[in-house]
Amino acid sequence: MVEDRNESDNKEDVMKELGSIGQSHSARFHALGDEEYLPKRWPQNIDVYNKMKRSDGQVQAMLLVMELPIRSTKWFVEPYSDSAKDKEIAKARIKR
Repeated sequence: MVEDRNESDNKEDVMKELGSIGQSHSARFHALGDEEYLPKRWPQNIDVYNKMKRSDGQVQAMLLVMELPIRSTKWFVEPYSDSAKDKEIAKARIKR
């Protein structure tokens, strides 16, 4: 028990001596204020997410990583039935 107490005291002393190391958040968001990017409920969150998309390069990159494969995929729409109307609607949905 005494050893555990001394080891714990040593860790606390080291932490006091070193102080704060690093950050737990992006400096960019911290500079703008923490509350500016807090998730809100719909529909207010749309503005917050759009602002993040415009102002943060990492968010833009992640969105492109997800978006580009979807954009480059060839899409096909199959008619619901064999009726001429359904075939016309399916053909009109593909504009590539």
